[in-house]
Amino acid sequence: MIMLDYKRILVPYDGSEYAKRALDRAVSVARCCDGAKLFIATVSRPMPPMEKIAREKAYVFDADKKEPEKKDPGQVILDDSEKLIPEDIPHELIFRVGNPGSVLLDLSFEKNCDLVIMGNRGRGALKSLFMGSVSSHLASNVKCPILIIK
Repeated sequence: MIMLDYKRILVPYDGSEYAKRALDRAVSVARCCDGAKLFIATVSRPMPPMEKIAREKAYVFDADKKEPEKKDPGQVILDDSEKLIPEDIPHELIFRVGNPGSVLLDLSFEKNCDLVIMGNRGRGALKSLFMGSVSSHLASNVKCPILIIK
């Protein structure tokens, strides 16, 4: 019988069906590995400077009106992921802002992960060439095994 021995599993999560499938698989792997912990990470791209300025200046004209601070949409997605993780599975939710490929690669090193499980949207070679692919970036650069769920 082959025993899985993964202890620190990174799961990039963007709320897509592919990410949900990857998270489900990560939970299954964690159940098979004694003492495994999941690191569920969502990365939001930085707000473009002009949009940031526009949002900040919009409140100048409406200074008397207090609006509750809104969560970043990425944080909302990450918070929703917790509903998909059984209580008995140790996990940590991580929210960062930046380039997803770079941030996730850095996280894999920072958390000393021994497995990455992630979804792949399957955009195809041409779109990935122009738009980039987080899964191919991680597969090329991460120092641990990676399981890409389609």
